[in-house]
Amino acid sequence: MAQKPLMSFTLLWWGHLFAMMALEMSGPFWLIYLKELPSFLDKNVILWSGLLYAAPVGVAIFSTPLWARLGDKVGHKPMLLRAIATLALTQALIGFTTEPYAILGLRLFQGACAGVVAAAIAYIVCFPDIEEKGRALTKIQAATAAGSLLGPLLGGKIASLAGYIHIFQVSSLICMFVMLVFLAFLPAVQPRPKREKKEKKSSSKLGNYSLLLLVVLLSMTLIQCAKVLSFPFLGIFIEKFETSNPNLIGIVYASSGLGTFLFSPLAGRFLDAFGNVRTFLSLSGLSLLSAVLFYLQLHAASVNELILWRFLWGICLSFMLPALYNHIRKVFSGTGFLVGLGNSSSKLGHLSGYGLGAVIVAGFGIVAGFISVTITYLILSFLFAFMGFYYQIKRVHHEKPA
Repeated sequence: MAQKPLMSFTLLWWGHLFAMMALEMSGPFWLIYLKELPSFLDKNVILWSGLLYAAPVGVAIFSTPLWARLGDKVGHKPMLLRAIATLALTQALIGFTTEPYAILGLRLFQGACAGVVAAAIAYIVCFPDIEEKGRALTKIQAATAAGSLLGPLLGGKIASLAGYIHIFQVSSLICMFVMLVFLAFLPAVQPRPKREKKEKKSSSKLGNYSLLLLVVLLSMTLIQCAKVLSFPFLGIFIEKFETSNPNLIGIVYASSGLGTFLFSPLAGRFLDAFGNVRTFLSLSGLSLLSAVLFYLQLHAASVNELILWRFLWGICLSFMLPALYNHIRKVFSGTGFLVGLGNSSSKLGHLSGYGLGAVIVAGFGIVAGFISVTITYLILSFLFAFMGFYYQIKRVHHEKPA
């Protein structure tokens, strides 16, 4: 990157990290926070906790592509500012609200109008001065992972010092600060000028490759589904090691995120260097390795071994979603709208993964949960191998996908 684009990306990276940290500060504490509210004394707190977590994700599945399409018309900096401003506003209002339906309404509004991750990815994809897009996408993923790791730690510290309600107030102030910094210093990504011929060509391309795009979006859904399938039962599984140390349990959960954070920059180098064939065959191999790692997690003999397998699994994750976003950018002339579709596919996988994990374990046990994750990664390995061989055949026949 040139010096000015590098400075802009560095600003975006740090702002995105702080915004994600603010968003994740309240995540682990919804259940505890609701129990402290007088208005929740006669309600099913566990049900409400799940509803407040799932509601914004469900709404965002439908709203994200619409905001992304608007970003293609007016520019993606306003979309980034809109997402962070929504977080600042809703987190502040939740901190002053005690009624369950009011909190639910604010969470629904947050899901409909926020979407920081999608806005940041669309900004990178459409920012013309960032040349190494693959590396930039993986670095943003690293910022997301870092924010997700630091947010709960900071939230827990604030709760222990000042109470859970102050988590929302602090997170709102962080988002407000990030928004003001972006407003003042982040360069705008101008809407693309009218280019009827190119748009016609792009539309034709999407028609020719609609099946491939569908496979990519399905893969994004399955990746996120497999990622969170184990979350509902992992804490119970750790109990077999006869430990109730919350710090150790937190380390087990965080170990995969740490692997993703540390190895995302390295994954970006491969993304910029690999063509379509090597990218998808690599994804196939990483999916197969992820299936093996989940089998090893099931048979781990100690907590330390479990942490090791999850850390290695996190390294595999560092390549997967950025590779697919990068593919959308290269092959399908990635607009913000297509990035939005990809993000919605990921959110669909995230939401369905939580639900499926809980249902499978409740009906068939923890072993069935681990087997389900393994099978999902085997399906992904097959899909990616299909894509790799497809592009190999195209290359042999001297036909370019673009």
